[in-house]
Amino acid sequence: MPMMGVLAATWLVGELAEANLIRQFAIVAMIPVVVWMIVGSRIARALLFPLCFVFFAIPVGESLIPRLQDFTAWFTVSALQLTGIPAVLEGRTIYVSSGTWEVAAECSGLRYLISSIALGTLFAHLIYRSWWKKLAFVAAAILVPIVANGIRAYTIVLLAHKIDKRLAVGIDHLIYGWIFFAFVMLVLLLVGFMWHETPVRERRYSYSSKPNSDYSGRVHSQLRSLLTVFISMCVICLSAVAAQAFLRPVPRAFTRGGDLQVAAPWLPAPLQRDSFSMSPNADVERAMAFSDGTRMVRLYVSYYAYQRPQAELVNRLSIGQDIPGWSDVGERLRRVQLPSAQFEVNEGIFADGSRKRILWSWYWVDDTFTPSLSTAKLLRAKTRLLRGRPDAAQITLISDLDSSAEPSEVLRDFLQHADTLKLLNSFSAQPGPFTK
Repeated sequence: MPMMGVLAATWLVGELAEANLIRQFAIVAMIPVVVWMIVGSRIARALLFPLCFVFFAIPVGESLIPRLQDFTAWFTVSALQLTGIPAVLEGRTIYVSSGTWEVAAECSGLRYLISSIALGTLFAHLIYRSWWKKLAFVAAAILVPIVANGIRAYTIVLLAHKIDKRLAVGIDHLIYGWIFFAFVMLVLLLVGFMWHETPVRERRYSYSSKPNSDYSGRVHSQLRSLLTVFISMCVICLSAVAAQAFLRPVPRAFTRGGDLQVAAPWLPAPLQRDSFSMSPNADVERAMAFSDGTRMVRLYVSYYAYQRPQAELVNRLSIGQDIPGWSDVGERLRRVQLPSAQFEVNEGIFADGSRKRILWSWYWVDDTFTPSLSTAKLLRAKTRLLRGRPDAAQITLISDLDSSAEPSEVLRDFLQHADTLKLLNSFSAQPGPFTK
């Protein structure tokens, strides 16, 4: 019973933070807990593996995609160079004499990795008895698909370079990937089966044949289990009701905001048409350009007066981390030190041929600047729980790289002369009817 209360509270936190992973984990974790409360500890211990295996139903791993992309790109270029094919790696873009390749998110191999871990865990449980063999095979099920995905990407580039690029793109690309993955898993399972162990014999339990020997005890146990499940369901329903009470949006008035106050040498400049796109659901969208005479900085702000369906900043993937038509060649966290504040931003470097751009992006939630989507969600949960400030925004700065200066110094210098916090506060108005 206390466990169900903890999971219900966890689900409530996930609902307030709009964090799907937390919500899904709490819901899935309730399944083995409910089974445990119904059948008891003895039977639940015998069902421990299948009860834990249900956690593979939780979709996880999105945070691993950038790391897997980086490894696949590095592995591909290294393999090409070892086989005598000149190749250059810039971020996740691979340059060979026959063309240019980019390791996209779909080519990270995450689906192969998750499938391999699930299948490898099941195989290890059924085939091995010793824990060290089980752990060793699961470790192999993690490492093998990562390396295999690098080999897959290498062979695709190799086939395109040596034979015909049409053989490595389109539907053939996807079919080859899944056939290659199936072959790799088959080899992994065959090799793992070479060290299989004799399964443990099932234990036989004897039960008393005396009629009605413990009838009252069994009835009491069943009634207690049903009562526990009923109370657990009530706890879940109360959590849902509490979540709806906190999640009910409070309409707020807002304004179009003023202009960004900047100090010399930065001055407003004409905004040229760009491929960067902001959120279509923001309450206020502002795009501005500034110049100091030699350098240009573009500022994009997506402001949300309050969170509601189809207009939720922290329930979406970051909107300012991509420039359509440009390749991402590097990303990192950058600490910004200003006279009045210190915070971190997401920094991305993008390339389009010989042209390069730098992008800074961060969130503003609960009067706090943060580059982390997870932190933004937690701050959002705090504001909902404590009825704090409901508005939020995302700020993005973009500038063309200039070889004569450190790229980050251009944006840092701009922020030192700009009052972005005053601009964000200018959007807000007193609580009242929703007007636009």
